Amino acid sequence: MRSSKTSTKYFPFAPGIPYQVKNGRYVLPQLNQEHWQKALSKKEVVITAHAGLFESLLSCSVLEVINKLLPGKTLHWIGEDDFSQIYYLNGLATRSYLIDKEQISQYPVPLFFDADDRVYINCLHNYVNVYTYAGEYRYKCRHAVSKQLFQNSMVDWSVRYLPQLRNLEEPVEYKKWSNTVKFKEQRPYVLLFPEQTGLSQHDAVGINWTPQEVRSFVSMLKPAGVSVVLCVKDVRRWHGMQAYFPPFQLDIVLYLMSGALAVIARDVDFLLSAMLVSDAMIIANTQRHELDLNKNKKYLQVSNEIHLSKNMSPYQVFNEYICPHTNVE
Repeated sequence: MRSSKTSTKYFPFAPGIPYQVKNGRYVLPQLNQEHWQKALSKKEVVITAHAGLFESLLSCSVLEVINKLLPGKTLHWIGEDDFSQIYYLNGLATRSYLIDKEQISQYPVPLFFDADDRVYINCLHNYVNVYTYAGEYRYKCRHAVSKQLFQNSMVDWSVRYLPQLRNLEEPVEYKKWSNTVKFKEQRPYVLLFPEQTGLSQHDAVGINWTPQEVRSFVSMLKPAGVSVVLCVKDVRRWHGMQAYFPPFQLDIVLYLMSGALAVIARDVDFLLSAMLVSDAMIIANTQRHELDLNKNKKYLQVSNEIHLSKNMSPYQVFNEYICPHTNVE
């Protein structure tokens, strides 16, 4: 195996930052504590995370780092409009439009400055797709996505940096809905996302159940005293099921996720996000490489039970994973 060599390189848009470059090509997301503190002593810090639900949520962990290590900093968050509610729920930063996605891509480093002496941390530097600092694509990174994103903070991970949703209280629309349908969140429930939502940038499939399989799953759980909460954007495809259909809003989704017995989803973002904000069981088809759920659990140091199968069926979920949490024999 060829050994890698590292050298130090300085960039004009990150003056004073001694970046380590591997094999003369790849900027490593590494910085010692002294240089990290000095870089972030600038007046304002801007976190950028133009990606999907999971990436947007985990980017709040970078806000948590700065809040804990450098309390009192002025923090900004930049991301996709679909996830702008997340920064508000986190409660540490304000939404910013100081730089756009295309401009961010011009900086081949995780941390850089602008002309107004703001410091930017790009959570998606070399995320999944790895480029040289000259902008040439080279390979896909197979480390856990949680590690790939958080390492751009250039601080070692700790569970104390899990994103806190400080402003997540019982949503008004949720309260109206739960009162109308008489949903009791104190009783065990499974949170199920049975279709693509458009909120993930990953193609991987957590589960791929047909409406008939979902209907079968709902019918199995009802006698066991376990509710099924179906999170879908259009309920017409799922009409006639004895399940609960809450309004599809991020604050409601995260509120329900925090109290769920289990989370099952087609989009892997909901499975990964459940590790960040809940103790729920995570049930899915086996994932590979950077989306390997156990690999991400290990990095995040969380305690969620994870149950995987090559082709997870509704009966397997009910019989092997849900029944042990009920009084059903």
